[in-house]
Amino acid sequence: METLRNGRWSVPAVSGLLIVLSWLSGPLVGRAWVADLFLIVAAVVAGTPILIKAARAVAVKVIGIDLLVSIAAVGAVIIGEHWEAAAVTFLFAIGHALEDATLNKTRSALAELVAVAPDVAVVLRDGEQVQVDAEQVANGEVVLIKNGAKVPVDGEVVAGTPRPSTSRRSSPDNSSVAMSGSSGSTPSTPR
Repeated sequence: METLRNGRWSVPAVSGLLIVLSWLSGPLVGRAWVADLFLIVAAVVAGTPILIKAARAVAVKVIGIDLLVSIAAVGAVIIGEHWEAAAVTFLFAIGHALEDATLNKTRSALAELVAVAPDVAVVLRDGEQVQVDAEQVANGEVVLIKNGAKVPVDGEVVAGTPRPSTSRRSSPDNSSVAMSGSSGSTPSTPR
């Protein structure tokens, strides 16, 4: 119910309910204009956000799918094809809701990835191990990665034997892998 309250599915839900009411009202009321009225209201409910998005896009000289759907829906209402106007706007509203849901999940996944990235790196400077912010690692600098530790920067293995971790426990030995700060593909054995 939370997604209905935050608005993502409210427009398709209301529009869909109005379409169902139009189907039920025809046989129950016996007046075609009542069913058409429900369909027009369904098209307006689902079509208003689409029309607003299309108007904003046209204002910055962009012609997109929202404009085409708006033209199709308005044209369908003008020629009396109320079902087509309601159907196209309803389906497009569902598409927008699914797109929003997908984008939100993608943003959450990326935020989780950023959150687990280590903030610090251990680098070799003048033969000594120095702890620095990950953003301060210079290109070509050697970064030490202890077994089981997370890799703070992209790089290439220059010494040690990298093994992908298959568990969350670290290896009993305290060996480490040295990586250069240059980006590129990581070989499975050191050079």
